[in-house]
Amino acid sequence: MDAEPSGHQQKLKDRDAYGRVAMILNALANPMRLEIVELLAQCERSVDALAKKCSQPLKNISHHLQKLHSAGMVDRRSEGRTVIYFLTDPSVATFWSQTRNFAEERLSGLISRAGGEAPSIHGIDLNPDVLNQLLGDEKVTVIDVRPPEEYGAGHLPGARSVPLESLKEQMQDFPRDRPVVAYCRGRYCLLAEIAVDVLENSGFEATRFADGVIEWRDAGLDVERKTEPQDKDTP
Repeated sequence: MDAEPSGHQQKLKDRDAYGRVAMILNALANPMRLEIVELLAQCERSVDALAKKCSQPLKNISHHLQKLHSAGMVDRRSEGRTVIYFLTDPSVATFWSQTRNFAEERLSGLISRAGGEAPSIHGIDLNPDVLNQLLGDEKVTVIDVRPPEEYGAGHLPGARSVPLESLKEQMQDFPRDRPVVAYCRGRYCLLAEIAVDVLENSGFEATRFADGVIEWRDAGLDVERKTEPQDKDTP
């Protein structure tokens, strides 16, 4: 039987360090905070804008933001009387994406990937590298159905900004001889799924790209940015 370490041997474990890591994990151990991280991964936002997106009272969102701020995951700045929050680093978004994947793999029977099976075009699974090649060859029309402020903060190269509410109007200009690929914030966002239904009902060949800008960037692919008006904060 192993003897319990004593004296200087006990100091070889920095249990305070484990505590600091646990604090970070605890800060994310809340569904609303995960949603806030995903929203801030799209673009920076005011507390009021986050409250509207999450359909939560300002007080609740402020509480969650304080937890995330204490854990070093979000930062803030003041613009007059408005406080703007943003992720401290892109690695925070990456951590969320990887944590989501880890959870889905561990709990495959309890957590479903939005959209079901991996989307494909002509039998080829639609991952970031494949979609990037299709974009380069101009074989697909890619649409970003997130709100304009999220598109402006970062989008797939060559993607068109087509907010869901303007899809029916804009799709009249889409080429009919190529598939339309719609994407939004990622697997748990349903904007792209709704867009695909609208497109298919209008006679287009359409599919959803299940990932978003986070996964695209993490695959080592370029993200384009374009300045857009910031007063069009829609769901």
